[in-house]
Amino acid sequence: MMDMIDKNTLNLIRKKNKTIHFNITNKCNVKCRHCINSHSDTVLGEAEENMVLSCLNKVRELGYKKINIVGGEPFLKLDLLKKIVDKATELGIIVGITTNAYWAVSVEKAEDILEQLHNVKLILLSTDFFHMENIPMENIKNAVTACKNKSVSTAINTVCLTKSQQEKLKDILSWVPKDVFVNYGIMMPFGGAKDFASEIERDFCPKKKDEIPDFCDVEENYVDCEGGLYTCCMSTLCTTTKQFGFGNLYKQNTEDILTAKDMDGIYKLVSGMGIRGLVDLLEECKSADLYLDKKYSSQCEFCVSVLNDLQVVNELKAKLN
Repeated sequence: MMDMIDKNTLNLIRKKNKTIHFNITNKCNVKCRHCINSHSDTVLGEAEENMVLSCLNKVRELGYKKINIVGGEPFLKLDLLKKIVDKATELGIIVGITTNAYWAVSVEKAEDILEQLHNVKLILLSTDFFHMENIPMENIKNAVTACKNKSVSTAINTVCLTKSQQEKLKDILSWVPKDVFVNYGIMMPFGGAKDFASEIERDFCPKKKDEIPDFCDVEENYVDCEGGLYTCCMSTLCTTTKQFGFGNLYKQNTEDILTAKDMDGIYKLVSGMGIRGLVDLLEECKSADLYLDKKYSSQCEFCVSVLNDLQVVNELKAKLN
């Protein structure tokens, strides 16, 4: 049996591999029915080229060695992608890009695109039953093959409504090479996915604390198109409370941002003890039963639901002070 990794070692691994995600566009060539950017109050728009490029130095100051470019569909802004990849590489920052692979209409075409981004290290491909309504699986196959040919690491991210649907998708993706990681997640009812809320399988139960990990990738910070900095992409959905928003990377210096993080007790709790720590504290709050008695698609849905309730957030802060 493999030895368990102690928490200090695990945290060192997480910090070494943490990634900051940059949204450079909310334009997309397709309109997937479950898209989180549709019917959402989050910040949309287009990032300004000079702002993105000028803040790459701040990425290192915040302790990040990796960035991931997201959208929308980032490959719609190929020229900007090239500039980001090249400048980040000069600064010693590893670059990945998340994409639906619309551009991989053939292996040859995909290789040509990757050649233009010759410094990119990772391509994260998005596919599932909703994406496949717009982007054929052949594009994903072409992208995986091209990435292998160009020595670019590849991973695939999917979301499904149910575990049964996941099994069907696994059959469809049975061709994927063993060295390509595939993440199978359950959809969260945000954005366009609200329309499917009644169909989503919910297995995460806050009261089953023994099953909740004591760590969370809350350090996977996210920067929206206007430079707003958040702990993660999901925390942008806390539009009522603005919890886990730490300022603006384009307009503020890193010292102010780090100070904002250090002063946020809820952030420090989740960073140090994960969602289990949040549940422990919620159990002391009078207004939290509504959230503790429900089931969720994931701990992320639970976290967003709780931290977008101003009354609960104020109670949590009072307990921490």
